[in-house]
Amino acid sequence: MHPQQQAYLLVAATGMVRGFGAGQAATVWQSETDFDMYDYAEWRIPIERHLRLLISESPNRRGVVTVGALSTPIRVYWDIASRLLRPGPDATGPVIGHLRVMAQRYGTAVDLAMANERLWSNAAAPVDVCDVDITALALIAARALGVDRFRSALRSALAENPGLESVPLGIADAMLPDTERG
Repeated sequence: MHPQQQAYLLVAATGMVRGFGAGQAATVWQSETDFDMYDYAEWRIPIERHLRLLISESPNRRGVVTVGALSTPIRVYWDIASRLLRPGPDATGPVIGHLRVMAQRYGTAVDLAMANERLWSNAAAPVDVCDVDITALALIAARALGVDRFRSALRSALAENPGLESVPLGIADAMLPDTERG
C-alpha cells in the first residue's frame, strides 16, 4: 500500500474508532453481519490497540514522504492520528497547529497560482479551490476531539489568519454540526 494511502487510512480508522459512540455506530451499520454490534467495545478496543501499535512502531511516524497536494510530510498525519487516539484538552492545540501549517502552504499555493493572471482568470491554474485534506482532517478531528472544543480552537485560528489560508479551515468550520450530537 502506498504511504499516502496508509496515511489516509490511519486517520480515517482513528477517527472512526474514537469518533463514534455505540449508539452512533449502530446507525452506520444496518445489519448484525456488518459488525458485531452486540458489544461496541468488544471490537473497538482491539482495533484501537492495533492502531496505537501501528502509530508507535511504523517508520512513518518520523517519515518525510509527502502526502497530498500540499506535500505534507507523512509524520504529520501520524501525529494527528496519535492525538486523536488520546483525546483531551492537550490534543486539540497540536492538531490545529498542523492544520494551520497546512493552511499556510495552501495560501502560498493559491497565491502563486494567482500570479499567472491568464491561467487564473480562465480557471486553469494548477491549484485546488479548497484543500480536501485540510477540511477532512479538521472534520475528523472535531468528531474525535469534541466538536465544541475543536470549533473554538478552529475559530481562533481563523481569526488570526484571515487570508487565503483560511479558506479550507473556514469550509471545515461551516461543515461542523451545530452541537456535539449534530
